Amino acid sequence: MSVPIGRGIPDEIIDMARLSDYVKSSLGNLDLLRRVESFFPKSDSLSAILEDEFLRLLGDCENDEYMRWLCKMIRRLSRAEWKTKRDLVITAVCDPYFSGGPSLVDLALRSRILSRETIIYHLDLLPVKVLVQVLRVLPDEDFVLRVAGLLKDESILIEFLVHAEHICPRNVKVYLSEPERYRRLMEVLSNNYDSSDPTLRKFSVTLLKVILDHARVESRELILEVLAVAEQKQVHLIEPVLNMFIEAIQNGTLTDVPWILMVFRRLFNHPTTWVKLQSFRFFLRLTPLQKRIFETQNDDFFYGHFLDSLNQLSIYPRNPLSPVSNPAELGTLLRNWMRNVRDSIDGESMDSFFAQFITAVCKKVDWNSVALLYVTECIVDIEPRSVIEDLGVIVNALESWSMPEPLIKRCLVRYWLRVGCETTQLPTYEGLADFINRYAEECDAVDIFVMKIKRTETTPVDICSAIWSGCHDAVTFMERFGNSSKVWLSMYRIKGISSIMTHLVGILNSREYQTHAINILREDFRQVSVRRAVFELMCECSFDCRLVGDALTEPLPNWFVFCLWTTTCVDADPKIVARHLKLLTLRSQLKIMLASDLAPKILDCIASFCETLPEAIIDFVELVSNALPLAPQSLTPSLLKLLLAGLKFIALDDRRIPRMITLAWKNCLEARKATILFADCVDVFVKIYFHKVCIQHWSSTLKDVSRDLEEHSARMAWFGQKYYMALINLLAKKPELLASFYGKLGEALCYGPTFRKDQQIVLDTENYEWRLHTNVDFTGLSECRSAWEVRAHSLSFVKKPRTSTWTDQVIEGVLLHDTLVSSTRKRYFNNSNIHRVKTRAWQVILVLLETSTPTKNHEILTNVFKQLLNDNHQLTVRLLMEWCAVKILLKSKQPKSSIRMIMSAIETAARERVGCICSFLSILMHFCIARKNCDILSDSLETVLPWTMCQHFAVRLHAQFVFKRLIGLCRCTMKCHSQYTPFLRALDSVINYGDGAKTVQKLSQDFYMSGCVMTECETYEVIFDRLPKAYGLTEHDCIPPGYFDFDAKWSVENDDLDIHTDLQIEVLREECRPDETTVIREKNYQRKMIPVSNLFEEDRQPRSSQSGLVVVASLIDRIPNLGGISRTCEVFKASELVIPNLKMLESKEFLNLSVSSHHWLPIRAVSTNGLEAYLMEMKQAGYTLIGVEQTAKSVALGKYCFPLKSLLLLGHERGGLPAHLIDLMDACVEIPQQGVIRSLNVHVSAAILIWEYRRQFLEGIV
Repeated sequence: MSVPIGRGIPDEIIDMARLSDYVKSSLGNLDLLRRVESFFPKSDSLSAILEDEFLRLLGDCENDEYMRWLCKMIRRLSRAEWKTKRDLVITAVCDPYFSGGPSLVDLALRSRILSRETIIYHLDLLPVKVLVQVLRVLPDEDFVLRVAGLLKDESILIEFLVHAEHICPRNVKVYLSEPERYRRLMEVLSNNYDSSDPTLRKFSVTLLKVILDHARVESRELILEVLAVAEQKQVHLIEPVLNMFIEAIQNGTLTDVPWILMVFRRLFNHPTTWVKLQSFRFFLRLTPLQKRIFETQNDDFFYGHFLDSLNQLSIYPRNPLSPVSNPAELGTLLRNWMRNVRDSIDGESMDSFFAQFITAVCKKVDWNSVALLYVTECIVDIEPRSVIEDLGVIVNALESWSMPEPLIKRCLVRYWLRVGCETTQLPTYEGLADFINRYAEECDAVDIFVMKIKRTETTPVDICSAIWSGCHDAVTFMERFGNSSKVWLSMYRIKGISSIMTHLVGILNSREYQTHAINILREDFRQVSVRRAVFELMCECSFDCRLVGDALTEPLPNWFVFCLWTTTCVDADPKIVARHLKLLTLRSQLKIMLASDLAPKILDCIASFCETLPEAIIDFVELVSNALPLAPQSLTPSLLKLLLAGLKFIALDDRRIPRMITLAWKNCLEARKATILFADCVDVFVKIYFHKVCIQHWSSTLKDVSRDLEEHSARMAWFGQKYYMALINLLAKKPELLASFYGKLGEALCYGPTFRKDQQIVLDTENYEWRLHTNVDFTGLSECRSAWEVRAHSLSFVKKPRTSTWTDQVIEGVLLHDTLVSSTRKRYFNNSNIHRVKTRAWQVILVLLETSTPTKNHEILTNVFKQLLNDNHQLTVRLLMEWCAVKILLKSKQPKSSIRMIMSAIETAARERVGCICSFLSILMHFCIARKNCDILSDSLETVLPWTMCQHFAVRLHAQFVFKRLIGLCRCTMKCHSQYTPFLRALDSVINYGDGAKTVQKLSQDFYMSGCVMTECETYEVIFDRLPKAYGLTEHDCIPPGYFDFDAKWSVENDDLDIHTDLQIEVLREECRPDETTVIREKNYQRKMIPVSNLFEEDRQPRSSQSGLVVVASLIDRIPNLGGISRTCEVFKASELVIPNLKMLESKEFLNLSVSSHHWLPIRAVSTNGLEAYLMEMKQAGYTLIGVEQTAKSVALGKYCFPLKSLLLLGHERGGLPAHLIDLMDACVEIPQQGVIRSLNVHVSAAILIWEYRRQFLEGIV
């Protein structure tokens, strides 16, 4: 059957019978049906055919697009069968995945298949898009109010009211007129206007505008402006509006506190850290606002949204220009804020606020530890106030908070012990004692309160109180309760407090108490925890071994007594140890021992006797290694120590070694989730791995273990520290192995972790707390300190003189590691991993150049010149490279030859990369400073002089500065000075003019360029700490000089040096940002539209006509161009975009450019082969075909008047429009050009034409 022509033909000449047959035969084929879709709205008979098809498929069809098209084409539902299919209609309408739901509900309502009551009955199931369509059909006041009152989902309610406000704004005003409904809507918006869903946020802001207008809030335009701009992420867009908002609060223009707090809440949770921090800076410093918050009874904000907003790790960075041990800026602001609150309100209000604030902090469970620490500090900073009625709130909080960082956890426990003791209203002795006993290990943090507790029980607090009350009280107390199990357990809990343990040891050294202790240890009926406590305490004092008596000769071993005896007895009898060791070879006794709490101590004691019992130990070690997989994880470190102790007695070629080492490593890996246990295991295992009996197995049977160790050392700082320190200790004992480890030494010398931003914040907080609480006994602190120790220890090791080529080989290992890291990326950023590794590498090379050979020096100099010529380096790396070059050149006995090398490098740079000449000029300058020879200066001045007139700005200024400094170095007769006097005068007038003067001033104040004499500054302090710190390297990578072994030259202190620079640009200085009192007044600023709110306002404006623009991009094959065109079409409301293939919409390149425009823009696919037929159809449908091409008859864009129904055909990126398609065009339009390049990018051309089409209709030109 021939296909009827459906477009552009009058209805009266169409054969409707043939058309009906065509439609019936094409059912199911959407492409064929679309060719005649213009007839369906005009023909009841055709609509009835589609209605029957839809009725047949309803509930069974999986072709969503086909069903949606049928709904769109059907004029009305007229079949009687619909009444029996009502349930299927409701199911289809409620299906969120059925895109034809809005069209179907429209048909069903207009055809009375569904009623208003049916819709309301199924309200909770209806998608919002269906509700909106119902709203268009039933826009009456009663329906809007009923639906809005029944909707439970807040997001659906918001979107429904936004559309209702757009369709029937009067009904929304009626909804807002009822106070209860108004209150509910404000609550809903308050929960969602800062949602993580951007669409919901935009809908919420749109409704907030309606509410602001309804309530006639002052400065509502400014409030909306801030909320609107908060959708952006660019600081330059947000900053001027934020400053206007703060200025309005400061000058009293904006006084409505609830709305101010609503804006701040949105800003506190902005995705950009700068916006969050700046908002907190302003808010916490607005003291008058804080006072108004309390006066208007809006202080609930502090107990909810404010605390929630503070619980973000990203807002606690340390100011990069402040010392590494300083607190986060926000932490300081919080303490000042709390003080201001205290000073702003009366005492009774402060007590109420303080109590509610502490309670709110305690009830919040999901704190991150850093945020909780700074919030806690602001509470502790206030003088004690008795405001808490029950300590249970704080106790429950301490038990529920997750605090993974040990140091921060300990500080928090101490703080909250203090808060609990100081803020509780008249705490009972029992309640306070119970509270402190839960955290007895920290009794010394609240010793004042411990002293007040009445001693009635044998608890840790009672013992602390007795001891702190005086020695007499302590002895009396111990005599009274000395035989009590509770007392021994309590003493064990607090033995970590040094002031307590000092007194306890004095008491426990008496024979009477030690006899009690032995009796308890021998009593099997005693609890194991009690016997363990007694054992640990006895190990701390001077135990009299003679008191053991016959306890060691009993048939069944008493392991508590055995361990105490072997630990404290200097001349223990090996026979007794051998007897116990023999008992352990019995499987039953070994199983009992491994299951006991004392097993780690037993194994450690046995290990200490390896020297006296070598034969028995070898068999026992094999037995233990076989028991490794079966033993509890907690025993792994002790088992490994025993294995380490026994290795020295095992032959080097013993075949058992690889199996034992592999089993040991597998057992270590099983403890990975328990970080502390894993660290203890690794500490012992690396010593086993680097033992002399294991080394020869590395390359054969232990390959997998070696690879695992290298991977873990690269990922974990503490692991790497243990690994490399063990390696250095091995090489120190066995220098003959050095040749095999130059590469590893290079890694150790450049070792150090690179922290993510969140890790760095935690690390800074730990450093701050470490400085603040210097008496805190805590050793497992910082990963960066681990890295410092590895690098410093490695460098001190390799500096010791050895063979003539030793230093050369170490330098080669360092260069190899530097090259390996640098090869991943040629360009790198400040404080990136590459930057840090390169800085470490060249620091080491600079130190080792003192003992390197001339051959290696020449190789390094060539490397430096090549890198400076070819690559852009960060400032610290470039300075160290230049320093190395100067140091090598100074070693030459022929200074003239050195000058010629620099001149040759400058000539090469002039041909290949002019910008790097600055580095060679610096090398030349420092060489002359160190040599202080006028002949060398004369040659250098001639080299520098031509570059003082170079066109390259940086090179010219650098050369002028270097030339002036070299002239100042000359100490010969006036002849040299007079030769250059005219030039110096001219140079002075030029160098202090314009922008160059600022740069010259920075150079003159820069340490490296003006104050550095390299031969006098070569110290650990300058090279590893002060210089890199001043030139932009993070303090976590700068090693304090105390970590290095003493060296007569390198350990000299340089306190008199003023090392600073203004040249680095990576660190954003705080003074470059506006301070708390400065507001930037912007008369005009960049503004981005919020599509939702502007869309409805624009829709209310009258339009001359609807868009009839179709953009055809079927000839374009570059996906980014199609993505950009899609975005342009959506922004300017083109009616349709045609592309070659719909699969392109799924491409990442398309999505990056289109954003989400393809969701809101009709897009169809027409392939290149079908393009000609499509263009003919569109021409017959009344469209004017317009080609975008330069042709003989093309019209300039400015002179062309677009018809309403226009089709723009875009050409191929290179070939443009094919000749056979140009012939089909009604007109060709070209964009006038004045430049040299022949054509514009197709995306740009499309944007210009689409805008011109839109402009003509907006301005009424057509």
